Amino acid sequence: MALKILIVKTSSLGDIVHAMPVLDYLKEKCPKATIDWIAEKGSLTFVRAHPLVDHVLCLDSKAWRSFFSFFKNWKEIRGFFKGLRQKEYDILYDLQGNTKSAVITLFARAKQKVGFAKKTVHEWPNLLATNRHFDSPPGANILHRNLSIIQASLRDAASWEAKPCLLTCDHVPTIPGGRDETSQQRFMLCFSSRWENKKLSSSMYRAFLEKFAQEDKVYVVYGSNQEKLEAEKLAAGLEKNVILLPPMSLPCWQNVMTAMDGVIAVDSVGLHLAGLAGVPTFSFFGPSSMAVFRPLGKWHDGLQGACPYDESFDKRCAKLRSCPTGACIKEIPLEEIWSRFQQWRSDLFRN
Repeated sequence: MALKILIVKTSSLGDIVHAMPVLDYLKEKCPKATIDWIAEKGSLTFVRAHPLVDHVLCLDSKAWRSFFSFFKNWKEIRGFFKGLRQKEYDILYDLQGNTKSAVITLFARAKQKVGFAKKTVHEWPNLLATNRHFDSPPGANILHRNLSIIQASLRDAASWEAKPCLLTCDHVPTIPGGRDETSQQRFMLCFSSRWENKKLSSSMYRAFLEKFAQEDKVYVVYGSNQEKLEAEKLAAGLEKNVILLPPMSLPCWQNVMTAMDGVIAVDSVGLHLAGLAGVPTFSFFGPSSMAVFRPLGKWHDGLQGACPYDESFDKRCAKLRSCPTGACIKEIPLEEIWSRFQQWRSDLFRN
């Protein structure tokens, strides 16, 4: 059946990556389906790079939020919703589950509007915009949370495993410092995150790199000028085996990852791009749940830091943005990190 499907998952980049495996599932179950996606302007080219997305509808809600900008951008807003109404879909999947996506879902034309049910929806007004509701299994990985409501809507209870997927990239940069004739392996370190409380401390990264670079070649990625300064400090004196990679588009970044033996990262878009590509990962978690957000598969391992303030959470800590110390991740002992990492590295190359 040639279904017309619309996915509403507008942000953030990491959350969009989490939802991308459902595209492969939908194409497997409905090979003739056309799949459109609604994404924020900042994610537009990124979503377009997925080979299974037929069309991306651009949303720029950040420019519409205030009273004055709403009227200033009225023609653009009207144009978005007019474009949204031009096509009727067989099924709409609201994987965002909040009030913003509810507005989009409400205006979209679709026979079925599928979303999360009361127990797992992010914001309750979203329930008013969808007409079929399913709760995702408690404690499940984020992939299964998204996949579960799609499978439930198609009455499919079979197990399903995501396959690696590479985003389309016009030109993959050449990796400096190619493999030599020694036993050195190549790893990528994605040290940064949008949120300070998701990052290891600079001193911990440095201590880890000093051990790490004795055995392997490490490629460090950065995005902003501030991250470049941090990366240069981390690599200072270790340049023989620690190489800084220039900023890249997200699709190119992901393609470069496939030349690595593994990716080391915090809970960030870098980790999730590696997981989407099927590249082995070792990750660090503090105010977000490793069980929920770590890529699935036996080659993905990591460490979950403990909160000294007895905060508990299912997906993310309520104090992710406000905790003054970030102690759950910044105070993980180096010995624990190194021991767990060495075990993961050993298992990786033993097989």
